[in-house]
Amino acid sequence: MSSIIGSSIARGAATITPNSGANLPLKAYGVYAGGAGALHYVGDDGVEDTVTLVAGQTWPVAVVKVFADSTATDLKGFRLYI
Repeated sequence: MSSIIGSSIARGAATITPNSGANLPLKAYGVYAGGAGALHYVGDDGVEDTVTLVAGQTWPVAVVKVFADSTATDLKGFRLYI
């Protein structure tokens, strides 16, 4: 599992639209869930996983794909500022 790099900060955030057929346009360095539910994703290490998030939680993992069966809502992906 890859985590956010050291003391780096987010450069911005983009809405994530879950899509089982395609990777995200840019790697997300952490995912925010505005609404509670499951986040089914592939990390930048190629490992597929599912976690349950509460509303307002940020999952601090580099993510390259979010599957359409994810039930967490209002997903935002953070871009890294180095």
